[in-house]
This record gives sequence, structure tokens and C-alpha cells, in this order.
Amino acid sequence: MPTRLRIYENCPVHIDTAFYVPAGLGREVIFKDMPKDHEGKHYFVNKETGKVFPEFEPIKLDDSTEPTPFSMTFEHYPLSAGETVLKDGYEGAIVAEIKINGTVVGTDTIEYQYFEHPKPVTFEYWKAAPKDPGRFLLKWSGELLDPDYRVGYDPKRRIKSESAAHDLSNFRQYTAGAYYSFDNGATWIEATPDGVELTTAEIQELPDEFNVLMRLPYGCESFLIASSDPDSPYGPRRRPGPMPRPDIVRQITMDNQTGAVLEPLKQIYDVNSGNDFELTVRPTGNNIPVLETSRNHRIPDSVGVVQEVRPDGSYHFTIRKVKENLTVTLKYTVGNAEVDGTRVWGEAGTLCIASATTGRANVYNALGRLCRTLNLSAGETRRLPLPVGVYIVTMGNGRAYKAAVN
Repeated sequence: MPTRLRIYENCPVHIDTAFYVPAGLGREVIFKDMPKDHEGKHYFVNKETGKVFPEFEPIKLDDSTEPTPFSMTFEHYPLSAGETVLKDGYEGAIVAEIKINGTVVGTDTIEYQYFEHPKPVTFEYWKAAPKDPGRFLLKWSGELLDPDYRVGYDPKRRIKSESAAHDLSNFRQYTAGAYYSFDNGATWIEATPDGVELTTAEIQELPDEFNVLMRLPYGCESFLIASSDPDSPYGPRRRPGPMPRPDIVRQITMDNQTGAVLEPLKQIYDVNSGNDFELTVRPTGNNIPVLETSRNHRIPDSVGVVQEVRPDGSYHFTIRKVKENLTVTLKYTVGNAEVDGTRVWGEAGTLCIASATTGRANVYNALGRLCRTLNLSAGETRRLPLPVGVYIVTMGNGRAYKAAVN
């Protein structure tokens, strides 16, 4: 039984075979009634071109003697402030009108339901103290938190209707609309509309520093929804009364296992407790530097370290909120020439990717923004027209490649 495609804000979706275009000459596809906000701005954007899907200009396809699939990779922007028609959880449809030699021969439709990320509404937290039991209260909002959006799986019997598909008693297990984690993703707990309130004993078990992450099933990466750091935008509401903080200096010991130039160049750095530590790395050749911290087991570097690739080819690292003495290790990942045969290089106005294996490639610009997502076959070479700049390409094998387009 067909179900609506569930899509989330800023989470790219790739569709391979939902649309089929018949054989013929002069084949065209036109998208109809794509959703827009109250100012006429499109919510859907084509991730391969960075542009919206045109409603009046047809997309021309090659002539073919056989029906062919029309794939698309798209992203739904968050609903605009002041949006009065479309709401979190709204249902819609992507409608593609298909023409052969100027004649409409049919339409294909993909029904979807769009969801915003759940948002924190109230976060109160402080530790227990004499005559104070402590406080942890986290409230959030979002349509996905409604139990009606649980999805059953492992059915007990054949599902013959939409109402039966929504009846969880027909299934042995279900997937919730959203999950949260206190331990950086090691354990996930269903997020419910009531939020989370911990007892005094549970508050005492929390580490001194923690993040509350949230993830959406079949969505993109987990995202931060609360943090114990009072200076974070996701930090708790302060308890009434002064909260003095000691002026403590932390030391960062650098273990540079590369030949890269560091700015500033030291072996031991001093940083005030709670402040960010910043470092610029100028690697040799096409090497890609990776910075690892000794606190990675508690605060994953994917959360606590921010990396920026700058136009001059240098890498700028920021270690967020240093509150302990750290050992920082700088290493190189593999470069552009790989033993598996995959290569990435730049030419005039073009980024070239030669993939040795079948998989997906993500192309990021120097600011870390996703520019393209490609599905590559083994032995395939793709040439992408891109503006001048430095690009990072991540492959499905977990490796990253850097190249400059002149």
C-alpha cells in the first residue's frame, strides 16, 4: 500500500524511479503547483542545480525508444516566518506533467508530508545542592512529537487499508517520530509531547557537561536541542541569583604529526576556561588535516570542533568551550590519489570526480555548505561546472578529497 513520503526541513531527499517518462521524441517534464510562502518564494530547491524547480519552463529530456526514470534530488527549506497557509506537518504532492512532442501524455505524482525539526520551548537545569533538589525540565514543540506519527513495522497481519496502517495494534513494533539522547547517540529514547523532567537522583548522574541530541528516523544527521553550557544558544535558563565563575586557565598540548604550518605556532597553548581555542593549519600538498581532542569520548569532536576550509587552502579549527586541559592531535587523512583508484581534481571551472566504486558523493564548498549530491557508478567520471574555489568531496567509503577549481 503506497504511503506518503516523509520529508524534513533542510534534509536532502533523492528519488530515483518514482517518475517515469514514456518513450518518444521531444520529451519534457514540467512541475506543477510547487509550494511557496506568502511572498511567493519556493520551498523546494533542486540540490543538483541550487535552483528552484521551474513551473513554466519545461525540463527537456533526451529522445528515447524506451521509458526512462526521471530522478530528482531536492530539499525543503524551513517554513518562512509569517507563513499562514502551510503548517508543520502539512501534506502536499509533487506533480510532474509529462509532454511528448508538445502534447501532455500524463502526470506523475509523489505525495509527501513535511515536518519541521522539533524546537526547545523551555529548558531549566541546575545541579542539586544543600536544601535544593536541583532541576531538569526540557519542554519542546513540534508536530512530529505527536504519537499519531508513530509508524508501525513487523505487521501481525496483512495491512489492507490506510486506517489499518495507522493502527499500531496491527504491528509488533513501531518507530517514533523523534528520539533524543543524553549520551551523544549511544542510547536513543522516544521524544514525547510531555518533554523530559528528571528526578534528583537522575540529575546527580548527569556528567558536568552534556548535550541533548535529537534525531528523526530516516532523516539527516542528529541535531542539538539542549546543552548544559549556560553560554550556548541551547543552554538552560539561569537559576535566580548570582552564579560566579572562577577565572581558570586551561592548557592545550599540541601533538603535530604532520608537516603542516600552524598559526600560532606553539606546543602548549593557554586559553581561559570556557573560551574557544582557534588554530589555522596550512597543510602540505593536497593533504587534508584532521584535528582530534582528548575529550572526544565525552564531547564528540563532530560537535565540539568546528572546521572551516578557507579560500587560500588553509584550514581554520575552533575547539568550542575549552573547560579542561586537552591534548590535541593533528593528523592527515588520505589525499586525492587513493589506492582504490578514486580521484578528485580541479580544472578550469570544473570539478572532476572519478569513482572506483559505486556510491554517493557529497560536494562541499570552502564554507562547509553542501553544493551537490551525486550517485556514482564504479568507473564513472563526472565533471561538475562550479565557481572558482576550494571544494571537499566526501565519498560513501568515508574518505574525503580536496581539490581547487580555477
